[in-house]
Formats: sequence, C-alpha cells, structure tokens
Amino acid sequence: MKRTAVFLIPLIAGLLFTTCLHQDMVEGNVAGHIELDVTFEDYMAGENATMIMAYVWEGATWEAAAAPDSLGLPTVGEVQNKMFGINTTAEIHGEYSVTFNLPEGKYYVSVFETFNMNYTSGDTALQLVGYYNANVDTTYNSDTEPSPLNLSEANDEYDIMLVAISKDCAGVPGGNAVLDCAGVCNGTANLDVCGLCVEPGNECEAIVSGAIQLTVDFNDYETQSDAAMIMAYLWTGTTWDTATLIEGPSGWAMFPLAPPGTFDGPTTVTFQEVAEGTYFVGVFETTGMAYDSPLATVGYYNQTVAEEFNSPDTPTGLTTNEITMHAGH
Repeated sequence: MKRTAVFLIPLIAGLLFTTCLHQDMVEGNVAGHIELDVTFEDYMAGENATMIMAYVWEGATWEAAAAPDSLGLPTVGEVQNKMFGINTTAEIHGEYSVTFNLPEGKYYVSVFETFNMNYTSGDTALQLVGYYNANVDTTYNSDTEPSPLNLSEANDEYDIMLVAISKDCAGVPGGNAVLDCAGVCNGTANLDVCGLCVEPGNECEAIVSGAIQLTVDFNDYETQSDAAMIMAYLWTGTTWDTATLIEGPSGWAMFPLAPPGTFDGPTTVTFQEVAEGTYFVGVFETTGMAYDSPLATVGYYNQTVAEEFNSPDTPTGLTTNEITMHAGH
C-alpha cells in the first residue's frame, strides 16, 4: 500500500525557520545571494523521505567544507538550509526554487531527500538528489562533488540550476533497470504462482482438481454493520493477473454465518468438483451472493504469509485441496 506522509507541518516549519549557523549571518553581514532552481523530471523520492532540502556548506575546499563527522557525514561546513515546498509522496515534476542570502565566502550547494530539516547523521531518509556542479553538462548535477561558488561584494549574485531525475537501481538517471524479487538489479527472478521468488524454469506447479475445502479460522472478527453474508469466491487462470472469476454456484460458497456480528472459531465451505487447473481463493463480506457486492475483504488465501495464510490483496495458487486461513488475528 502506498505510504501516506504528512508534509504540511514540515512545510510550514520550513517557511518559518531557516537554520543559520554562520555567525556573520546573525550579524546581518550579507554580501549577496545564491538562487537555486531545481527541475524535477519524473522524480520519485524514497519511501522514508518527508521533505527535500537544499544545503549550503562553506570552506576553502570541498574536502574542508565536508569534513565528516564520526559517521562519515559532512556537517562541519554547513551554514544554511532551505526546504522546497514539495509533496514527497507522489512523483515530482516541475521547477522549484530556494534562495540563500550569505556573507562573503566560498560555498557549495547540494540537494537531499530527508526526514529532518537539519543535515544529521541519524536521518534514515537521507538520500542525495544532487550536488550543483557547473562542469556537468545539461543537468549540472553531480553525485560525487559540487563546484565552488565564490560570493563577494564584487560577485554577489549566483542564479544556478540543476536537474533531478530519479536513478534506477544501477544508478543511471532516467534508466529502466529494476530490482527483481530477490533484490538483484536487472535480475531475472520473479514471483511464481505459489508466491515464491524463483529463477525462470524453477516455478512451482499449482494444479488441483476435485472438491476444494476452505476453512477460515475467525478470531474475534467483526464484520461491517451492513454485511449480510460472508462469501468465498474461486478464480482460475495460469496467473493471478490473468485469472477470471468462476461465476455461479461452482465458484461461490457462503459461510454458515449470520452477519453483522463478531465471529470466532473455524468455519468451512466447500467448492464442489473442479476440473484440473490453477485456482485462487478470496473471502469477502457482502450484501449478496454475487461478487459484485463486496463490502470488505476478509482476505485472500496466500501460502507465503506465515501462520495466517491471509493476504489483503494478493492470493497464491492452490497446491492442495484442503486449505486453512485465519481472519481477525
């Protein structure tokens, strides 16, 4: 399920507060500004990120500015940060800008995904979007080192930009390499019909025939107030993506329960003789017998879910005629 992140609070905080660690800034000794424009192209932030921050470091060299802390993160030369007004829970498109007002100095600019506003070693969402580097053609975005900006009264304005494009698992911006189910970049493993991550040629066979007996062990399971029955349905197909519902009594089974209410203990239904094939089972609260009236999902039988054998959205093919799943645990 797509995560939900509240970004309004950090956004408001970012508009109200700006970290300013440079003493000259406190005294108001501003020589000029650096305006940073970031163009995001189909950019997707990491699942733990709640904001995207721009940071400025100062130092005679990048090595000096980025002197690492005990965990290897550059914090010594950081002088200021600004937050972009971006929702990190959706794909990011368009141009966003921040401006840094700074005293004379030699500065380096970068953009990171973060969970916190300040650049901290304990930030679990910390992920580089890019360092501004004038020597990188087209994108001005380096994943290794920024180029310096020398701010002075004689050179008091920098308008800079970089382009941010999501990288694939191989580190290629805009690339299409993806992790397979085994976590291998551009790997060939896939989930088979039994829900197992295997290489091609090692897939399981989920083939059954005859009567299929399904037991659901309810544990303090409370239905919706307008549920009229609890139904099990049967699908058939070589994969779940291509499976079709078996219509009518052959593919429907009603539990001998009388919702609405709370139920405990095992209850069994049986699908009568089915031809040899691959089958999938789901259980639902409904207002009628047909599948077009489900109110809530009790669960899909999934043999890869330890102990419960119940998935809220994905079934696995049946490998035996007698199956048990749990609901309400």
